[in-house]
Amino acid sequence: MDIQEMIIIHCVSNGEETRGWVHTHGMAEHGCPELEIRGVPLFLMDAAGELINDIAEHMIESAQAGKPVQLGHVLSNTDGRAALSLVKLPPLPDSENHYEVERWTLSDEPMRNLCCECGKPEGECGTGEP
Repeated sequence: MDIQEMIIIHCVSNGEETRGWVHTHGMAEHGCPELEIRGVPLFLMDAAGELINDIAEHMIESAQAGKPVQLGHVLSNTDGRAALSLVKLPPLPDSENHYEVERWTLSDEPMRNLCCECGKPEGECGTGEP
């Protein structure tokens, strides 16, 4: 699947802000909510776009397989060292037209005492350092 042919990702800043807004258009056409990340430092806009791209691809594939990702679902990378949850926030002021379809935001999920070096639960790796 070529996700870049299925959705559009916008990275928006008004030029005066030091934070941006990264969001999708086109997810709803595939039975999924649109995605967004708010308050992105401008130097991380490309990385945020890549992250949304990966999550969007996962969500569309899951929906097509009959196992749609649910609101509140926690997603983590393969080594378990980073996680995020999907939550719904009120629309951004002056951007209400972007919320005609459901839109979820990516939210940080605590690592819950995982080792910074290996991602294993504290005490299972030998360093004992979270």
